[in-house]
Amino acid sequence: MCSRVKPENIQDVAFQGYCVEQSGYHVDRFSLIYVNTSYILEGKIEPQKFLLEEDITAAVTPEIPRVVTKLKNLLATFEQPDPPAILIGTHCSSPGKCPYWDLCHSQIKEDSVYNLPNGNHRVPELLAAGITRLSDIPTTKDLTSRQVSTVQSAKVLQAVVDVEEIRGFLQKLSYPHFYLDFETIAPCVPTFQGTSPCEKVPFQYSLHVQKERDAELQHYQFLPENKGDPRYPLLKELLVNLGDKGSIIAWNMSFEKSVLQKLVKQFPEFGESISSLQRRFTDLMVPFKNGAVVDYRFCGSASLKKVLPVLCPSLSYDNLAIQHGDDSSLIYQKYVVEAMPELEWARLRPDMLAYCERDTFGMVEILRVLYQFVENTKTKLGGAL
Repeated sequence: MCSRVKPENIQDVAFQGYCVEQSGYHVDRFSLIYVNTSYILEGKIEPQKFLLEEDITAAVTPEIPRVVTKLKNLLATFEQPDPPAILIGTHCSSPGKCPYWDLCHSQIKEDSVYNLPNGNHRVPELLAAGITRLSDIPTTKDLTSRQVSTVQSAKVLQAVVDVEEIRGFLQKLSYPHFYLDFETIAPCVPTFQGTSPCEKVPFQYSLHVQKERDAELQHYQFLPENKGDPRYPLLKELLVNLGDKGSIIAWNMSFEKSVLQKLVKQFPEFGESISSLQRRFTDLMVPFKNGAVVDYRFCGSASLKKVLPVLCPSLSYDNLAIQHGDDSSLIYQKYVVEAMPELEWARLRPDMLAYCERDTFGMVEILRVLYQFVENTKTKLGGAL
C-alpha cells in the first residue's frame, strides 16, 4: 500500500512517463495518488478524503532520460545465462521483499554465517575470508555478545544460556500468569466504523492462564461468529479474563500493547482499565533478543516461530492447517467483506482457533524451559547445556 511518496515511486512513474512519451504524447505534470492514513471511516467511504494527490513532477522529470540506460542494463541481465552473483543481504527486503527470496534463501543451513544475529554487514567480510559456517568464525572476530554466543552454540551444537540473566527476568514475573496473543487485520480500505487505513484491528485472541507455577492451565479464546465489529465484545471479555493482577506475558509485547492502546480511542470508557493492563506486560522475547538464551538453530532470529520448535520440538507449527497469522487474518477479512461463504467460514474457524492457541501454549512451554534452565544444577553461567 502506498501511503506517502517513496523513492521507488519516483522510478515507477518515470518509467511510465517514458513509455507515454515514446508513444507520442507529452506529459506536463506527474502526480501520485496515495492513501491518507489519517482518514477515519465515518459512514461510507469518501474517496476525496480517503485518497491524497501529490505533485511529483520536479522529482520525476530528471529521471526520465535515465530510464533508457536502466532498461539496457535490465535487458542485459535478463539475457545472461546465469543469475547475477549478488550476495544475500538487507537489499533482499528493501524496498520490499524480493520475489526470488525463497529461491536464494532456501539453501541456507542453520550453521550458515548468514544466520549470525544482526550480522548482514559482517557476512561479506566473513565470506571474503573463506568462512561460510558459524562454527568456523574465529573468537578473535569483533562480535557482539549475542553473536559470540551464537558462534559458541554452533561449535558445541547446543544452547548457550546466561542463567543469571534468566533468573533476573523470571524474578520480575508475578502470578497469575496470563499468556496473551492477538490476531489482527489491517485493511487498506477500513472495514469498521471509526478505523483508519491499515489500522490494526483485533478480531481474535488466545489467553492461557496459570494461577501458580504448577497449577492447571485455563484457556480462554475469542473469535467472532458474525461479521459485526469484533472490538467491543473482544475487549469486554478480555478485561474480565485478565483480572486486575498478575503478569501479562506476550511475545514482542509492543504489538499487543499498541493494539490495546488503539482501542482507547474508540472506547474511552475503558481507558483506565487498559492503562492498568499496560503496566502488567512482560515481553517473553527479551531473553532471546538480548542473548540470555542463544541457539544456532534459531537461525539468528528471536521470533516465536524460530524459538518454539527448537526448545519444544513437539510444538512445531507444521501439523497445523494454518501456520501463519497472515493466513488467519486473510480468512477473517474475506469473511467480513462477504467474500467467503458461511460454510467455508465455519469450516476454517477451528483451524484459526488452533493456530492462535498454539502461540500462547507455546509461550507457556517456553517459560517452563526457562525455569528448568535456572533449576538445572549442571548449567554453568554462560555455559552450554
